[in-house]
Amino acid sequence: MRWTLRLAFVASLALAAPVLAQPENSDHEVEQLEHLGDHTGAVDAMHELEAHGEVEGHGHHGHVTLSGIFADGKFLASLVSFFLLLGLGVYFLRAKIRAGLSARKREIEEAVAEANRVRAEAEAKKAELESRLAKLDDELATVRAELQKAAETERDRIVQDAEAKAALLRKDTKFQIEQRMKQLREDLTRETVVAAVRAAEKVLADKTTAADQQRLADAYLAELAKVAQPEVRS
Repeated sequence: MRWTLRLAFVASLALAAPVLAQPENSDHEVEQLEHLGDHTGAVDAMHELEAHGEVEGHGHHGHVTLSGIFADGKFLASLVSFFLLLGLGVYFLRAKIRAGLSARKREIEEAVAEANRVRAEAEAKKAELESRLAKLDDELATVRAELQKAAETERDRIVQDAEAKAALLRKDTKFQIEQRMKQLREDLTRETVVAAVRAAEKVLADKTTAADQQRLADAYLAELAKVAQPEVRS
């Protein structure tokens, strides 16, 4: 408000300057010109009056004071007009000025609130990061322990699977070997019996009669049947 008054005062001085610059004896000069009848004399008289006015004007301007300025009626009228216009402008524009100031105030408040919110978020994020960094060693130790435990569990599972497969393989191999040995014994017994029968038949054919051969063959077959029965049961 103070700078507005200063600006108004300066503008008033600018408006009053032309008024103060007018010579005080202008009315007297006009009267003298009206009484001159001769044209040439009037011109000479005007030149003399102009020179006289310039001298008096310079002397008058040299004694301008603040009280003299405010004592001038035209200056006061200009000053009153200026303040009236200024008051009317402020009166009619006060709503817009108030709205502009309110809008500016809201913008500043919103900017301050946004800055406070961003600062609060940054401080919260900083605190969270500091807390996580402080707990980082504990988290790393926990992760290492969990990984080691998982590796041991996986190792135990692999060992158990391998042992189970090895046991199944041993059992299957043993069964196959037993079956093969049984088959070999049966084949060997059969071949032995066949070879013995053939050898006996040849001996009997060479050294005995038909009746002896028949009797020996029956006895031998009966003996072989006794020997073969335990093998069949097993």
